[in-house]
Parts: sequence; C-alpha cells; structure tokens
Amino acid sequence: MHLREYETIFILRPDVGDEGMSQVVERVKGVLGSKGAVLLREQNWGKKKLAYEIDKHLKGIYHYLDYAGQPGTVEEVERILKIVEAVIRYQTVKVTDIESLDARRAEIQKEAEDEERRRREREERESLPAPPAAVVNGETAAADAAGDAEDKDEAGEDEVQEPKD
Repeated sequence: MHLREYETIFILRPDVGDEGMSQVVERVKGVLGSKGAVLLREQNWGKKKLAYEIDKHLKGIYHYLDYAGQPGTVEEVERILKIVEAVIRYQTVKVTDIESLDARRAEIQKEAEDEERRRREREERESLPAPPAAVVNGETAAADAAGDAEDKDEAGEDEVQEPKD
C-alpha cells in the first residue's frame, strides 16, 4: 500500500462554537476513516487574526490535520470542507510519500515530545525571577551609576557657568 502524507489547514468562522468546530472535525475524520487514511496529528490553533478580511470576518479559528492516505483522499476531504458553511478557507499540501507508516508515527511522536520539552523549558525560564543587577567590586551597577552622577556634580561638570561681562 502506497501512502502519501498530507497537511490540511482549515479556517472556521470565528462565531462557530466548540460544538460546531468539533462537528466539522469529526466529519473530516469520518471522511479520512472511510477512505482508509490514518490521522497522524491534529491541532486546534485557536482563534487568530486573519491576514485579510474573508467573508467580512477579521478573525478565524484555525485547525490543522496531518494524515496519511491514498491519492484521492484529499479530493474528498476538500469536497467536504467546501460544502460546510462554517469553513471560510482551507488548504492542503502534500508533505511526502511514506515508506513506513510506523516509522513516520515514531518521528511525529519524537517531534511532539521535543516540542513539549522545549515548551516546558521556556515556561521554566519565564517563571524564574529576574537576575540581580550585576555586582562589580561589591557594588551593583545601579549604585555605581548613581555614584558617577554624584562625582560629576562634585567636579562641577554639570554646573552651568554664567558668562562674564
């Protein structure tokens, strides 16, 4: 069996609720199942601002599907997306031909684990308190800057001199 990997992103109207979105997703999943395709990854990217107005909408709900299927699967998925009123845009791209479905699933699992690890590390970095000011010769940089300003005043560099007549 020769499979191809496809990615489909579709945008729903922003006023579609969670129930409406899940109905569209389940309908597409049903098409994938009936065509013998395998869903590799699914992500709800949430409501985002559109690059330009589409059907008088400035925002849309983005949904991503990554699946492996026979040639002809895409046509049926796009036919369904075309007739569902909640969908305002969709696009499908062929990613690659798949030699081994199990190997591709393992790759995707590893990518997901790496992404999760990077997300956790980023959250940990962001939750750490701000580092203290740099300490030079026992004084902080802020105290050192204040001391420099005082030194200038003492030297008379900042004083305005009146012209002599």
